[in-house]
This record gives sequence, C-alpha cells and structure tokens, in this order.
Amino acid sequence: MTVVPRRLLLLIVAIALAAAGFALHREPGPWRLLLGAGVVATLVALLAQRLPAAAQLALPWGAAGLLIALGAGGLLGERAAGSPLLWPLLAGALALLLLAAERLLRGRDDQVAWAGIAMALLLAGASLVHLVTTGKRHDIPGIGTVYALDDDMMITLRYAQNLARGDGLVWNAGERVEGITNLLWALLLAPLHWILPTERVAAGAIALNALLFVLLLFATVRLVRQLGGSGLAAGLAALALATHQATLHWVAGGGEAALLALLLVQVARRALHAEPTRREAVGAALLAGLAWLARPDALPALLPLLALLAWPRSADGRARRALEVAAAAAALPLAATLFRLAYYGSPLPNTYWLKMTGWSGRTEAGVAYVAAGLLHHFGFAAAALLGALRLATLPRGADAAALRTPLAARGALALLGSVLLHGGYVLYAGGDELPLERFLLPTVPLLFALGFAGASARPAAEPHPGLAVAPLLLLAFGTIGGSYVPFTRDPAQITRAVAERANTMIGYLLRANTEPDATVAHFWAGAAAYFSQRRGLDLLGKCDAVIARQEAKAGLLKPGHNKYDFAHSLAQQPDVIVGGDGGAATLAFLAEKYLNPASPHHGYRAFAELYRHPDFAGFYCRAGRDEVGVPAAMPQLVGGTGSTLAPEYADVSRRFHALFVRAGSTRARPPAQWTAPTFDSLR
Repeated sequence: MTVVPRRLLLLIVAIALAAAGFALHREPGPWRLLLGAGVVATLVALLAQRLPAAAQLALPWGAAGLLIALGAGGLLGERAAGSPLLWPLLAGALALLLLAAERLLRGRDDQVAWAGIAMALLLAGASLVHLVTTGKRHDIPGIGTVYALDDDMMITLRYAQNLARGDGLVWNAGERVEGITNLLWALLLAPLHWILPTERVAAGAIALNALLFVLLLFATVRLVRQLGGSGLAAGLAALALATHQATLHWVAGGGEAALLALLLVQVARRALHAEPTRREAVGAALLAGLAWLARPDALPALLPLLALLAWPRSADGRARRALEVAAAAAALPLAATLFRLAYYGSPLPNTYWLKMTGWSGRTEAGVAYVAAGLLHHFGFAAAALLGALRLATLPRGADAAALRTPLAARGALALLGSVLLHGGYVLYAGGDELPLERFLLPTVPLLFALGFAGASARPAAEPHPGLAVAPLLLLAFGTIGGSYVPFTRDPAQITRAVAERANTMIGYLLRANTEPDATVAHFWAGAAAYFSQRRGLDLLGKCDAVIARQEAKAGLLKPGHNKYDFAHSLAQQPDVIVGGDGGAATLAFLAEKYLNPASPHHGYRAFAELYRHPDFAGFYCRAGRDEVGVPAAMPQLVGGTGSTLAPEYADVSRRFHALFVRAGSTRARPPAQWTAPTFDSLR
C-alpha cells in the first residue's frame, strides 16, 4: 500500500484550506463552510489512502443524504428556483442513483458507466433546450423567430456566411482581414448557410455543438476508463460535464470550445495507448493539427500529449516515430499558415495583433482571469492534481486490476501538464472579456477525468476500491464549482440574451433602412453586422488591421476593447454608427459610467470617448451638450427628433445601442424616416 509522504500531505491540505478559505471569503455561508470542510476531509482521506471499508461505504451515502437535506431545506426556506442550494439537491440525487446502479450492477462496470452517460445525456439535453429557448431564440417584431449566438460567435458566423456566398473567408467582401481565431469552426459553419435560412443558421450551429458535446461526453468516459477509473467514476465524470455551467453556456452560445475539447480528449486517448501503432500515432498527430486549426492557442495543451506519442516505451524506432508525429502534427498548421500568408498577408490572425501586442497590462489581466477560473473550479483542480499524483504513485503491479494501460501513470502526468500549460498560456495571453472563463473550457474534461479516475484507482491488493469517495468529490467540488441545474436561469446568460436580441433587431433595422452599399460602424461587431448584411467598420479593431496593430489605451484591461482610433474609423465616413450605449444616455451619465476609473464599466471607455471626437459631434450627434441624452432634441439619432418609428425599435436605439446617421448620407434614410423592418422591406 502506497502512503503519501506526510510533508506532501500537509502541503496539499494547506493548499486546499487556502482555496476553501478564499471561496468562503467571496461567498460566505454555513452551507459553504460545511462543503469546504468536506473538500478538505476528502483530500485528507484520499491522500492518506487508509479509509476503512465501512467508511468507504458510509461516506458517499451519508454525504449524498446530507446534501439532499441541505438542498431541500434551502428550497423550502428561500423558495427561490435559482437558489444555490438547488445544486446539492440534484447532485445528491444523482449520486444516489448512480450508487444504487453500482450496487445493482455489481461486476458489470461498463453498465454502470452507461447508466451515468444516460443520466448525463438527459440532464444536458434538458439544460441545452432550456438555455436555447430562453436565451438564443428571439421573437423579432415584423420578422418572426430568429436564432442568434453570443455576439463574438456571430462574427465567426459572418465569416462563414461570406464564405458560403463565394465572397471569401472575410468579414467584408473584398477586405481580407482575419478577425477570427477559430478557423476550423468557421469552415464547419459555412455549409449551414446552404441548407438553412439566415434566421435559422445559428440554431444549426447550436445543434452541431450539441452533437459535438455528446461525442465529448462519450470520449471523456472512455478517457476515465483508460486511466483505470471504474464505471462509477466514469459515470460521475459524465455527470460533472453535463452539469458544468460554463460548458453548457458556451455550447448553447455557439462557441468552438466543445470542438476543441473533443479534439484534445481524442488526442489524449490515443496518446494513452500502451503501444500505439504508426498509423494510430500519426492519426492522433493529425487530430492535434485539427485542434490547432480550431484555436492556435491549443498548442501548449497539445505538447505533453504529442510528447507521449512521439516517445514510445520501446526504444526501437523512437527517432523515426518522433519525426513522423512532428511532421503529421505540423502539416495542417503549416498549410494554414501558408494560406494565411497568401490570402491575408499575415502568418497570424488579426486577433493576435489586437490582443497580444502593444498591451502592457496583459499579464495583470491574465492573472485576474485565471484566478477567477481557479475560484470557480478549485475543487475540480485540486481533485485533478490529487488524481494525477495518485495514478502516478500506484505500484507497478497494480496494472492488472486498476490500470488499463501501463502508460496510465505517466499519461496522467501528461494530462496534468496539458491543463497547467494551457492555463499558463491563457494567463500569458491576458485572458478574455467574455463570461465564464471560455478560454479555460477545453481542458475541463481533462480535469474531470483526472479527478474521478484518480479517486477510483487502487493497488491490486486493496479489497475495497477508493471509488466510494468519488461521489463525495462530485458533491463537494461540484457544489462549490457552481454547477448548473436544468431549467434555472443561467446568470451569465441573462444580460447576454438581452444584448443578443437587441443587436439582432438592430441588424434588421439597418437592413430595412440603408442601401446595400451602405457602411455601418459597430462596437458590437456580431449580430448587428451579420443580420444587416452591410459593410462594417469594427471600431474596436478585431476586423481592422490598422487598429489591431496600435498600442492599447493606458489603464484598460478588457482584452479586445482597449484599442480604438476614431480618427481612422470616422475618416471612412460610415453612414451609420451603432454606439455602445443608448441615445438616452447623457454626457454626465456616460462620463460616470465609462470614464470613472472606479466604475466596473471603465473597461468600455471607448463608448464615452466617441462623443468627444469632433467628427462624431459634427456629423452624427449634432446636438448641444445639454441636448445629448434627450432623444427629441437629437436630429441624427434613430428614434430621435420627429421619429415615427415603432416604439420597440425606437427604444432599442434610445435605451440600448444608439444608432446615429451621418448628416447628408445618401445610403441611409434620414433618421426621422426610418421604419420598422418586415420581410418585404429588407434590401
């Protein structure tokens, strides 16, 4: 029996205590105190590896019952569907069901895993349907039902739309700027435009994401089994992934995270083969190349896995295998780089120049971003660290009963290395502006696989498996991790859904009231640009090569929102400018909200600084200082002076994103003449 050294035990317990204390400081409460204690107790028990048989049976059932009681009490006491105590209720019930299945199907481990998969599919399906119907499906006046993704994903969808139309992989026809980082995802979305109407393409993207998520569930379960995890551990990993709020949010949001996570897990599974054949190794390396096409920043996570593939256990032919793996892994990235050079004139996407250059605050922003991710996932991260250590320190003779491959020990360390390297790169890159740590999601399945496999792995001589504490991992870590309960509102989606609907309405409003050759300047360059089908100017530089290569504005830590050049943008005389705030916002309000360094909205300072530019004041606003924010006194504001626009559309301009028409424009109607869109009025 392997016993972890006392010093290492004390170190990890201290880390767990510090993490639990940090979480409790942020969200104090007696129930979190209890769960924090559960985390520490679980870490101590697993590291000591000396749980008596009776405790192994009693702990998970007792913990599940306790958390069910907590959840029920919280619901009865608070009577709130969104109560954070609802997750313990669900998690406890799920763990009890799987434990019951494990007892009924004793000796049929694979069937226990299938039971977990079935429960996971039901939960994930219910959650995704709810998230889509409440946040991605919009009733647009005069148009009908329209689906929209998260706004950044709508930029990718516009690239795919132009490619499908024959205009090339561009944001604007004839302007070759690569304003996306997810090339493979854009290529996969392009064919949807051949088979679906514009109003339904986003729904097709979500359906494709859902399919990828199902494949990811199965792949994660198989990875847990490859690491030596039991059927119960594999089922619990599937449930953890199917109730993971951030993953569900971005699957419904149309991002490429599920695709990248699936490719990473598949590469990991092939790297863990005991003796992969030449064909298997090259195939896995090609999958790694596809992962790079999905997002180039996947490279750090891929490196440890490629090292496993390139360095087989047998010394025979290692050099040749290393060359074959390296060549196969580099083939697609090299081809994509040559394409970028020939097509865009740059070996790197425009987003690289926007977010990785000219920004002295990148490291500070990255630290804050990764710290937030650790806060939300510290339980799972601790479980993954523990799992990797446990798998790596099992006796060599344990393979027959616990490990499905002799590579499981070093494979676990490779997976942990992938997680750490990916997190380190995200920190170096400055993180992301969007909610729920989108950039960290691709390695979440690896965290779950390590945590649950490590909890269930055991030496062959041990009569009672350590898997009995795996439900406690799910219950304690899942609850502190902020997991998602079906049919409750996703806190990160509430404001996003409002924004997506408003931007969709703006897109159709622009299309109905401007000529096809009109130019529209945007802060939000996604849904409004996609549905307007007009040439766009990206005021924040993602699709503008000039702005992307400039220095970031001092003091701004929002990636992708800290570079702008209004002199450059307004010199192109856009016919319409879509502002960052509503037309009813006064200058004092804008200054307090965006220019005050203490404001939480200070990162969007550009929204207010636009009003200071003389060209904007002279051609687009054309209102006195005291008249700004008074729509009736603003002649160039859509929904302003003399407007007869339907109230629901006028309010979008007044209260959400102001639409300003350039004085004298011949490609946009005068603001007072704008009308609500209908299918017949679209140009």
